[in-house]
Amino acid sequence: YFPFNHAAKTKEEAYNEIEEKLESLFQPILFLTHLQKIKWISSLKSGEYLKKTAKTHTFNEIQVSLVEVLSVENGISKKEKIRLFTSPIPKSNHMIAVGFFIIKTKELKTGNQYDAFCFFPTKEETKLGFVIQAPFLLTDSRERIKAGEQWNLDIMQLIAELAAKSIPILRNIGIT
Repeated sequence: YFPFNHAAKTKEEAYNEIEEKLESLFQPILFLTHLQKIKWISSLKSGEYLKKTAKTHTFNEIQVSLVEVLSVENGISKKEKIRLFTSPIPKSNHMIAVGFFIIKTKELKTGNQYDAFCFFPTKEETKLGFVIQAPFLLTDSRERIKAGEQWNLDIMQLIAELAAKSIPILRNIGIT
């Protein structure tokens, strides 16, 4: 339950804003390890986000998974498949990931550009045709990646290496 006690907004404005945000979430559970489902209901609308790992392979330290995600809004469902590559960060308990969306023709979906994820989407545009996820150091608002931080620079290098390693793996095991 969300409280509607914002000092600068009416209860109705807060309600509508939260409802709109719940309807427009992009892959809210894709990079959450233990959460497989989110279901929400408002007075007039409802939605659900589900995640299921179909297959997993390991190549050296890279875990390769085929993940199916489903979003349902007011009874209308949208299903996507993502080939997800996950790798540990050396000397850390954290993981990084790159994910390639698959279209129906068993090809990679490359036309879209995605924001970087730090478990949830940030507002940091990557200009990449695939998603990236890492435990970035973020600004206080959690919307942007802190520029110039050595940790973030090192993480970006590791993500670039993981993306490069994922291409021959994709070639060898196939998209789906």
